[in-house]
This record gives sequence, structure tokens and C-alpha cells, in this order.
Amino acid sequence: MKELICPRSILYNLQPFNLNSGSVESLSSYLIRLAYAHNIAVGSLVNKIIIPRLKKDYLSRSTKYGGNSFFEGAKTMDSFNENALDMVKVLGELTSRNDLNQLTLINFKKKFSNRGLLKDELSWCSECLNEWKWRGENNLYYPLIWHFKLVQICFKHKCLLSNCCENCSNLNPILRRNMHLGYCSYCAYPLFENSKVVNCNFKKEELDWYEFCFLNIEFILKSHLEYFNTSEFINSIFSQNLSENLSLFARITTIPKSTLRGWLRGESVPSLEGLLKICYALNISLSNPSSNSIQIPTNVFTENMTFKKESNIRKPIDVKQIELELNRILNLEVPISMASAAHLIGRNKRVLYGNSPDLCKDISRRYLNYKQTVANNRIENIQSEVEITFFELMSENTFPSRAAIEKRINKPGLLREPRVKVFWQKLINSEVNINDE
Repeated sequence: MKELICPRSILYNLQPFNLNSGSVESLSSYLIRLAYAHNIAVGSLVNKIIIPRLKKDYLSRSTKYGGNSFFEGAKTMDSFNENALDMVKVLGELTSRNDLNQLTLINFKKKFSNRGLLKDELSWCSECLNEWKWRGENNLYYPLIWHFKLVQICFKHKCLLSNCCENCSNLNPILRRNMHLGYCSYCAYPLFENSKVVNCNFKKEELDWYEFCFLNIEFILKSHLEYFNTSEFINSIFSQNLSENLSLFARITTIPKSTLRGWLRGESVPSLEGLLKICYALNISLSNPSSNSIQIPTNVFTENMTFKKESNIRKPIDVKQIELELNRILNLEVPISMASAAHLIGRNKRVLYGNSPDLCKDISRRYLNYKQTVANNRIENIQSEVEITFFELMSENTFPSRAAIEKRINKPGLLREPRVKVFWQKLINSEVNINDE
């Protein structure tokens, strides 16, 4: 009889969205949904269940003493490094699923390099989220394809992907303790109600490039490129169609000869961008590399890729306009970070610091002070709540233990925070001293 009963999983055997497709769900999105399904915060799921099973000392210390080590490196769980392997293993054991590797890029290890592969922040298509939201709250998720740096547009809605909250102007991280799918991690503003959806006003060459990247990455995620060898693929193109002319190869792909030489010799793994630039310049699709004509005049290759060169041309710096923008940001009711300010202005943070260092420092200082104030207010409110609960329990002749206080407040793990723990211990000690007298 026991043999007929399937082993029970610790967590729900939650089905990932769109397995074996180009719009497969990312592992970080799956983790958020898993927490939501169990009606607990992402931070609680990570700290109480996942980190103990990862058996990483630095993560255990972060859980005990406070820190964001796990969440700061969250983007790596969608990639193919050690963190992704560990997370797939742990979540697979907890949910009894053996297909979670498809929510990462584990299957593409050694096919292309990890450098410049995934974004540091979350990006999303408000139109897609809105469509899924209408089907039900449980249908919201973040596809893995949105995490690729080369994916800047939604091919379906022909609009730019967003990465900045319309309400608070903050860049959203990949993962956070109290994250909810479809909502800003900072102000809880619904990301599916973004009224500032930006259409793709690219030049035709740029739009062609981004659409090419989107469609080929979608194919990569769908097919897994199981028997694809990147080095052999590039060598085949080089020898059969370019007569092993390295200078020509470099010119039509805008990739340095030294880089191409390393890829051809197998000394380094090609980047995904490099692979797609080669395919784009030679009019090849990864879905069917032999179906397109490669015999195209050389000048067509360079014309197709000129926009990549133009995008590197520096925009003229208008110092007065930059200072006006920085002053406006400095006077915002809710301070924002310099990273968010740079994104809003459309300039590199180093450029802003180089031209207006004092204003940038003021913005940064104001934001840090704001964060510190918010953190202090939060701790003070918690301490006040703990103190009230402490004396309520004492009046009921119940010892105000950590478990008793956390149960009464309904916030498990609250007294693990160092400053709150010290405050609670002082209350215990003061009460003991009073009784001794």
C-alpha cells in the first residue's frame, strides 16, 4: 500500500508557467509565487526554509545578524552558476519537482558566457502584466526572457520594457523580502497600470536588431539548444562562408579580431550578444541556420550594424539642463537614489558626478538619511509594540518570552533582529532587577 502513495513534498508542487516555451517563467518569479501560495513573505520562505538547506555560512550569518547577501545576488539564480544549481536543487527537493532547471539558464552553460548576460534590475511589460492580471491575480509572473540584457522590447506589444516605477521612480530589484508579483517593491504601486508605456521609437535598424534578439532568445529558451556547440557553429560560418578572412569577419560583425580569434580557437566562450551579432550580420537565424542566404554583399553587413556604432557616440552634455534636473530630483518629496536619478535623467552616474558633484552628493546624502530615518522609525515602532506586549503579558502573569511576544504580535522571527532583541533583553533585565529589589 505504501508503494502506491507518492511521497509528500514539504512545499506545494507548484506548476511553473509556460514550461518548454520561449516565455518560460524565471526561477526568481517562481520563488515569489511559491511564497505567495503559502501566504508567507518571500523573506520568511528564504530565511526559514531555503537558506538552512543551502548550507552557506555567509547566508546563515546574514540571516542571523541581518543583511541582504541572498537578495543582492538574486539575479544569479536565473543564470547557470553555482547559485542557480543550488537553488534548483533545494527548491526541487522542497516541491518534488525535477523540471525547475528550465526556469534558469543551466542548460546553456558553456554555450555562451555569463558576462553581460542578465540585467541587474527587474524589467517588465505593463501591457503583458495587465493582460495576465485580467485572467486572475494568480496568473502574474515574470518570464525569464525579460531578464536578458539584450531584450529591451516586448515583441508582442512593440513597446519598451519598463524598469522604473512610475509612482516612486525607483528601480525594482530582481528579488526582495516583501515582493509581490506585479507590484513595485518600494511603494506597492501596480506595475500593470503603467500609463506611460513607451512605444519603440527606434530607427528601423535598431528595431530590427532588438526584434532579432527577442525572437532568437525566445527560440533558445524553447529549444534549449541541446546539441548546439557554439564554437563549432562559429568556426563553420568562418570557414565555409568567409573563407577564413578574419579581418572581413571582424568588420561585418563589429567584433574585435582578438575576441573572434579567441572564440574560434576555443580559448573563450562567446557571449550571447556576440553570437547574435554574427547571426544578424550574416542573415542567419539560430532556429534554422541553413535556411537563409549568407552570400550577401559586405556593405550590407556594415549597414545593418551601423546603429550599434552610433549608439556609442556620446551625447553632448548640457550642464545647465543636468543641474536643473538634479535640483528637481533633490527637491522631490520622497528622496530617490543616485542610480534612480541617473536613470531618470538618462545619463551615466559617473557623468553626473563629474559635472555636478555637489548636487549628486546632496541627492545621495539625502537618500541615505531618508533610508536611515525610515529604518530607525521602523525599529522604534517595533520596540514600542514589543514594550506594550511585554507588559500586557506580565499583567497576565505570563512570562514575556520571545516566542510569547512574537505569537501575540503575530510576527514570527521579529525578536531575531539585533536591535529589537537587545531592547527586549533590557526589558527582561530591568524587570528582574525591580523584582530583586
